[in-house]
Amino acid sequence: MNLRALILLLAFATAPAVAFAQSAPAPAASAAPAAPAGPHGWQGHRMQLTPAQRAAFKRVAMQMRQIHESTRAKMLGSLSAAHRALVAHVVGSLAISPRPNVRAAIAQIDASLSASERNAILAEQRSEMAQVRALHAQLRAQFERDHPQMHARMHGHHAPTAGGVLLRTLLTGHGRPQR
Repeated sequence: MNLRALILLLAFATAPAVAFAQSAPAPAASAAPAAPAGPHGWQGHRMQLTPAQRAAFKRVAMQMRQIHESTRAKMLGSLSAAHRALVAHVVGSLAISPRPNVRAAIAQIDASLSASERNAILAEQRSEMAQVRALHAQLRAQFERDHPQMHARMHGHHAPTAGGVLLRTLLTGHGRPQR
């Protein structure tokens, strides 16, 4: 329950920052890329997106944004006016606090919500996750259709062995060998 409440709280807290970031001017065209592409392109794969693939990614990103905005609106709509005001106050307090205590904020919100509000929020979160999983599955299926050779390479690996996992973890700390 606390993890779900934390996710909800973070969604409320980051929504203004995301909106601000989306309204910020785009970086200059001469700006350097955030991460250099290796000799084989993105993350070592030789993959160039076609305009149709770029459009598909944009479409999915827009759908995910719409799903999130709808979920957010439904969650806020499930709250009483007093509880919306309380959540706004808690989020504002976290934003300006020099040492924000997210756990205390979650506890405060959890303690104030009615059973029907809690159930509505959690049901909406489950619905959002199901919709996002469905979008990911659609995108993955399209990727597999468009790049059958890359899909075969990615999924043609044998299951990892315990020794392989242990060695990679010990050598890198992240389960993947360093390049």
